[in-house]
Amino acid sequence: MKNGEETRLVVSACLVVLLGLTLVACQRLDKSTAREVVTAYNGKVIQAFKEGDAGYLRGVAATGQAERMEKLIKARLQRDLALESRLEDLEVVGVQKGRGSVAVRTKERWCYCDRQLSTGELVGRPSEDVYEKVYILKRRGGAWIVEKVRFTAPPKFGEKAGPWEDDSPAPRGQESQGRSS
Repeated sequence: MKNGEETRLVVSACLVVLLGLTLVACQRLDKSTAREVVTAYNGKVIQAFKEGDAGYLRGVAATGQAERMEKLIKARLQRDLALESRLEDLEVVGVQKGRGSVAVRTKERWCYCDRQLSTGELVGRPSEDVYEKVYILKRRGGAWIVEKVRFTAPPKFGEKAGPWEDDSPAPRGQESQGRSS
């Protein structure tokens, strides 16, 4: 072999190894980044349920997950309800790499309240719920998205929450009618 050929082979082998290491590093996700991805997804879920529009999930959820959420949103809309929620606490308890995905295990505390779309009035009492979940994340177009979400323990529903701070805008179509506080 000539010296130039050997050099090209060594350089090519180094590039292949470097590419492989880069691909492996791209699949890794630390707890901080995992928390950011899950928090961004949940922020969009909050908007989608409040506005009754699953379109907010574009870019943060895979098609199947967005469709599952859209069904839940439509069921609420058919009952003239919007769900208002706040993610009060999110703890990432584990991040585990799988085949082509990353599983992010969480413990979460949420506060929920239903709002009647036609009147803007709160319906029922606020509820504080506690969940343990796993989010399956995949890379799409260079970004992490939520492929699927499932519970890992039975949810704890209906713990009483404090009064709901009513800082939401008037329901669509009623902006000019004013609201009493």
